[in-house]
Amino acid sequence: PPGAPPAWSQDADGVRTLRLAQQAPRLDFVRAVQRGTIVDGYGNRVAGTVYDEATDQPIESSALNAHPDPRAVSSDGCKAARVLTEENVEEDLEAPFISPPAAGEEAAWKVFAAGGALMCKICFLPAHDGAVKAAADQAVLGVADALEKGSFQPDQKTGGGYVVAGNGCMQSSVNVTRRLRRTRADGTEGASVVVPYTRLDTFRPGVRDAVQGAAPLMGRVAEHIGKVFPETTREMASAARFHPVVKDLFMYPSHEEQRRGLEGGDGDDASDSLAAHQLALRLGGRLRRMAGGRFNPRLQLCALHLDFDDAHRLHGCPLIYALHLEEGVELPQGQEARPMPHSDLIVFERGDGGRCVRVQTACPHHVCVVHVLPGC
Repeated sequence: PPGAPPAWSQDADGVRTLRLAQQAPRLDFVRAVQRGTIVDGYGNRVAGTVYDEATDQPIESSALNAHPDPRAVSSDGCKAARVLTEENVEEDLEAPFISPPAAGEEAAWKVFAAGGALMCKICFLPAHDGAVKAAADQAVLGVADALEKGSFQPDQKTGGGYVVAGNGCMQSSVNVTRRLRRTRADGTEGASVVVPYTRLDTFRPGVRDAVQGAAPLMGRVAEHIGKVFPETTREMASAARFHPVVKDLFMYPSHEEQRRGLEGGDGDDASDSLAAHQLALRLGGRLRRMAGGRFNPRLQLCALHLDFDDAHRLHGCPLIYALHLEEGVELPQGQEARPMPHSDLIVFERGDGGRCVRVQTACPHHVCVVHVLPGC
């Protein structure tokens, strides 16, 4: 009903459900010009861009905050990327907050938009000690090593850097499509051809080592997702690992790499690995040994953005977050359970905004997995 708060519930399998409130505040965001306005449930402006009533032009001083890194810009390179402040998320958008359970406990969530569409699935996998913690630390340290060795790509969305490797498909631009059309025996044109490729960075030694370090964590995450959301790993595998034609030819990292050090996984169980074809590895913050300039945490805020390829992927895109605390690090009092609040993930209903949910991703005792569904 109008004015009702977010609806929380739990099913028989222990999976919790959140449905966003119809009257919740929302963000109206235009990516092309990086312009956004937050409005309440009745359409009244709360924060962000104000338009001049006489000219209907935006008043620049009212815009959402610009990203602190000047490299973080819109896709055309003309506009500074925009970021949300703590006040925007907590007070203006009133984002419901999903946090991990107590140490040693598991938790799983499904988040639905106000209209009923499934936005994302969330898992908190216990990792306070043992094999999962070791796999998570290995993954983080591998990324740090790759970045230090120069396998670094500037990320316009976060103002930081990342490494990316694996396989993809050539974009079907007009020129490419025209060159690659099949010609039938009768001389008429047939369907377009999609050309697969492997990213060059895949062969860099530092990137290879980082992927090898992260792959076992993916295998453990796949096992956990397969337990709580079996349809997710099953659907991903149907498009890659179990595809009747390509099978696991383009799967990256491979099934064998993800199963390294794990028991079983030699059969046809879809939950044995994540059937992906590319892997992007990002590092938030920096280790003590890393140079401060390029890895300045102050510049690593995540800008408002839409990953077009991930957002339109048929079975969604899993994001895995692992927190690594270096030996001797002492967290400020009161931040033991939530050491990096500015690393929380904000997921919106649509590519142009809407209502949102906030997820804690930096978890001292858990690996956080957020499976973003198409359209968000």
